[in-house]
Amino acid sequence: MIRHLRLHRWRSYDTLDVDFEPGTTFIVAPNGVGKTSLVLGLAWALYGEHADVDPRACIRAGADNAEVEITLTLLEKAG
Repeated sequence: MIRHLRLHRWRSYDTLDVDFEPGTTFIVAPNGVGKTSLVLGLAWALYGEHADVDPRACIRAGADNAEVEITLTLLEKAG
């Protein structure tokens, strides 16, 4: 389960920290505020080069690099 996402100099975000609670999370916001940036950051953090995300294109304008960090909780399957 994804517990936390941190984006730093990633696309539309200088810094973003999001905590996720158990269950389903919906991200609802007007167009152009960074929903896609959030999803691309999650995809890159989880799948790296297999995510079909160009990380160089995700570096915030004017920055030299970008960082994406996730905190995961691995659950043991019962049974």
